[in-house]
Amino acid sequence: MNRALKEIAKAMLPASVVAEWQVRRALRGAPDAELQLLPALARGGVFLDVGANMGSWCGQAARAFAEVHAFEPIASLAAALRRAAPPNVVVHELALSDREGHGRFAVPIYGGRAVTTRASLERGANIGVDGEAVHEVRLARLDSLALLDVDVVKIDVEGHEAAVIAGARETLARERPTLIVEIEERHHAGRSEDIIGSLVSQGYFCCYLRDARIENYRTGSIGELQPPDRRPVPGRSAGHYVNNFIFVPVERGHEIEAMERFIARRPH
Repeated sequence: MNRALKEIAKAMLPASVVAEWQVRRALRGAPDAELQLLPALARGGVFLDVGANMGSWCGQAARAFAEVHAFEPIASLAAALRRAAPPNVVVHELALSDREGHGRFAVPIYGGRAVTTRASLERGANIGVDGEAVHEVRLARLDSLALLDVDVVKIDVEGHEAAVIAGARETLARERPTLIVEIEERHHAGRSEDIIGSLVSQGYFCCYLRDARIENYRTGSIGELQPPDRRPVPGRSAGHYVNNFIFVPVERGHEIEAMERFIARRPH
């Protein structure tokens, strides 16, 4: 179905039906290369999808892990996820942060279209937008949920990573999960190194996946990995722009080798 017909169909259908259709499509997976590493990181426990949006990580995670906890604060998307996601996915209609309460969650509008994948609690996280659709959402610290047997935490929160990590310090210390975190200079210039450094100080190695290889992060190289001319825009591939970083506990450094072996076995 071409884009024009899709837009006509969306306009004629109830919003809840459209949201569920989008979620069911997203559950099939996403182009993120890191998503393919999940089977190599599963240890029979729990996957946390922080910033689940339409669930593009949930479907793959539900197949690899015993249980998935998906955190999505937009009510319509959370409801659609509950209806469409596999039965081992628990959906939390809230945004993780470093505090409890409520927050301003802004969905940017590009070309007249609301882009929920860029929604953020951070003011100024998206520049050059046509406008914003603002939602009041519930906030919670991950530590307040006291989740156990956590294998992997994926964090994609459009510039709010530092707050999510601050609200998860007890969980990280107790569970020692592997983390997959989207970190971009475009959100807060100069702060990416601080976020990476805070996790390294908690006993994590930092690496990333590029050209089907795991590479160690070199302090100060964020600018080389995220050149402005390769910065992704909605609807276009990011190319060689690196924005997903993998943090492996130092005591489980062998997981890096496990990921490398897993990649080597996959067809390219």
